[in-house]
Amino acid sequence: MNLRERSCKDKIKIAIFESYSNGKEQTIKPFPMHSHERESWTNHADNVSKAILHYLPNAEIHQLPFKTTALQYAIDGNFALVNVSLAIGHVHSKFAELAKKSFIVISAGNDGADGESNGAQMEDACAVGAIGTNLTPQSYSSWGKNAVKTVAIVDQKLWGLGTSFASPVVTGLLGQWYCWYYRQFGVYPNISETNDFIKMNSHDVWEDGKDPKTGYGLLRLPEQFSAKELTLKTDSPIGLMKLFRENEPTLVRNIDLNVPPIIIAERTMIGSRDVAEAFELNVIWDEASRTSKYVRGGI
Repeated sequence: MNLRERSCKDKIKIAIFESYSNGKEQTIKPFPMHSHERESWTNHADNVSKAILHYLPNAEIHQLPFKTTALQYAIDGNFALVNVSLAIGHVHSKFAELAKKSFIVISAGNDGADGESNGAQMEDACAVGAIGTNLTPQSYSSWGKNAVKTVAIVDQKLWGLGTSFASPVVTGLLGQWYCWYYRQFGVYPNISETNDFIKMNSHDVWEDGKDPKTGYGLLRLPEQFSAKELTLKTDSPIGLMKLFRENEPTLVRNIDLNVPPIIIAERTMIGSRDVAEAFELNVIWDEASRTSKYVRGGI
């Protein structure tokens, strides 16, 4: 089964907000849009759509203008993810309402150290910055107000230049995880879970820990959430592939257990350390709180 044959809840619904297409004011374009012309898409909104579809070909994408009527359309439409590739100076009340229903991925902006837009600074939204194929922050990528949570590699030859084409990469990758999550649990993850997922699975490329230019780092799907057929050709250079292994062919994995499994209330329980270490997490025991901490990378 290839990626195009997979489905979530029918088709995962994604809204993208834009202002202009080829100099003309954007209008609501509900799915399907230009389905017979996708190879000839050339404007900004269409290239954002193409970037998402590169990572998530089965997505149902609705192109929307940043207007009150379109914001209400998105609120009523129950979109799983919303991609915003435009600067927002004033956060409209309906945009804040939408952020409570759908997870918003928003480009950080192209003003460099002048700082991210007000929209990117929304607490529950994910502001995405841009790095180059050399893994260094792009000079235009806004970061001055410390809102960037993660970054994506922007290659001008693929879609275009700017953080507008970083956010749809993150939207597409999150869409893959949303599909996996829905198949497992019958619902999409909530906003808090998605923010935690981004934090855990963004890998440092600039400074250790969260930094203003790259946030938590470069988002990569963990192998336990992505079968081989869900991984398209990487946009990362060979040097990055040495850091992040390709996903394994299947979700099935043999685990050597240090503690025998036990059955409690008809559920099989196994040690959390065994599972964590199987996914290359280091387990640290915190004596003060009497809890385990799971850390990706060295201790």
